[in-house]
Amino acid sequence: MELTKETMELSGRHSVLVETPADRLQDNLISMVRLMEDNVMAGIFVSINKPYDAVTNLLAANNIDTRRLFFVDCISHPSQDDLANVSFVSDISDLCSLSIEIARFIDTVPGEKFLLIDAVHTLWIYHTPEFIARFIQNLTERSYRANMKMASFIVESDDNRLMRKLVPFFDGVMRVGN
Repeated sequence: MELTKETMELSGRHSVLVETPADRLQDNLISMVRLMEDNVMAGIFVSINKPYDAVTNLLAANNIDTRRLFFVDCISHPSQDDLANVSFVSDISDLCSLSIEIARFIDTVPGEKFLLIDAVHTLWIYHTPEFIARFIQNLTERSYRANMKMASFIVESDDNRLMRKLVPFFDGVMRVGN
């Protein structure tokens, strides 16, 4: 299945967990941002596995306008540039700080918006599936209250303990293949 307007309901409140092969993660992220951009939504892009510069370069290379995107970078350390559209979380294992930065952008961005989390499985390095599930539950509940769409990506794995913990918190699960 591919990420298209037909495969993802974008009206009203909606959250989706997208399971993808590792080698398709980047392409599927680009497709999702493009879907949201086509719906003229501002977005919050939480980058757990790539630095802000790499994400913005990737999006620019794919002709995606990043002026309506806000970024939470969990990889880089703050640069000397004071960028209004990016926050740096210095310790990815600190999910409280990550939640605060996401909430700050949710409260800042007016109108219809989306939240995209690029690689929730990466958090498994630092936390148990139960702890990650509580974090995701908090974000999905916040997204509903803010009338915001949410997409969270997870890489396919033979070990599906994390997937099983996350599924109940989303309106839908999409499995996108090669």
